[in-house]
Amino acid sequence: MPIISFLNKRSVLIICAMGHIICVASQKGGTGKTTTAVNLAASLALLENDTLLVDCDPLGNATTGVGVGKGRLAHDLFDALTGVMSSRDILVDSDLDRLQVLPARVGLHRAEQVLAGNPRPDPVSYTHLRAHET
Repeated sequence: MPIISFLNKRSVLIICAMGHIICVASQKGGTGKTTTAVNLAASLALLENDTLLVDCDPLGNATTGVGVGKGRLAHDLFDALTGVMSSRDILVDSDLDRLQVLPARVGLHRAEQVLAGNPRPDPVSYTHLRAHET
C-alpha cells in the first residue's frame, strides 16, 4: 500500500509497497504540495493501488481534498501521534475505492508542543507508517 505523508507541511513523502520512496518537497508555501499529494493519491488509487494519504497539515486540506468531511471525524492524526488511538483505527475511506486517509484537523497544531515532551525520540517513524501495509 503506498503511503503519502506530509512532513513539516513542506514536503510530501510517498512510500510504495515495493519499497520505493518519492518525496515532493519545497520550503516555500503555496507551491502545490497538497494538490500534488491529493492528485497523486487519487491517481494511484485509480490505477488499483491501495493507497493511504496521511494529512499532517492542521488545515486538513488533503483530508477534504479526497472527499472526507472534517466535521464527521471523531479522531485524527493527533490522536495517533499521541497514542490515544491506533492510526489504523482512525483511517477513513475516501470517495475512491482504494484510497484511505489518515485525516487531520485544526487540533493537530498542538502535536509539536505535546510531542516535544515525549520521551520517545521518534514518535512517528518509517516503521510506524509501514505497519499499515497489507
